[in-house]
Amino acid sequence: MFDHVSVALGTNIRTIHYLDNCPTLLTGGGAGIKLGQHLVMPDPKTPLCNVWLTLLNGVGVKAKSFGDSTGVVDQLRA
Repeated sequence: MFDHVSVALGTNIRTIHYLDNCPTLLTGGGAGIKLGQHLVMPDPKTPLCNVWLTLLNGVGVKAKSFGDSTGVVDQLRA
């Protein structure tokens, strides 16, 4: 069953309400993401919505953007 679900756990706001360096945990094989890795985005200004867009595309939603996304996170794709 775990191969057919996706779970995201995290927040987009830290303790002092900055929108950078937001830890997010992704697991499950349902969205076609590559598991077993720790990613730190090279550009600290990468929007968290890029992750959500990647997950949407992984479950079959053909969205071109989501929120303030600038594209998908290629390192997450399996």
